[in-house]
Amino acid sequence: MLNCNVIAIDLAKNLFQVCKTQSNGKVIYNKTISRAKLKELLIKEQQSLVAMESCGGTHYWAQFAKQAGHQIKAINARQVKAFRQGQKTDANDALAISVAARQPHIKGSRLLSVQEQCLQGI
Repeated sequence: MLNCNVIAIDLAKNLFQVCKTQSNGKVIYNKTISRAKLKELLIKEQQSLVAMESCGGTHYWAQFAKQAGHQIKAINARQVKAFRQGQKTDANDALAISVAARQPHIKGSRLLSVQEQCLQGI
């Protein structure tokens, strides 16, 4: 899992910050993309570790990325905060998610299936 590329996504409503890093930690790109472009990116990219902060939209994007053949890691926002350098910007957050995802001691949050989400809504 740590020997593949990491696609770190800072989730938002319409525009997402995506940071892709190589297995050695070198940044390939850190750019803002739309919702439709994110779907295309996840489908076209080779198998990678997709990391994101845990929030309400995490379950949807994790299920989408898993169907596209990626590994998933949802990280608590408090754990990501320790790896952020500089001001709180979308680009810095995406880079911090990428760094945090590579750490062996950072555990991923539990992801819910659609059925589990429905049961919680009752």
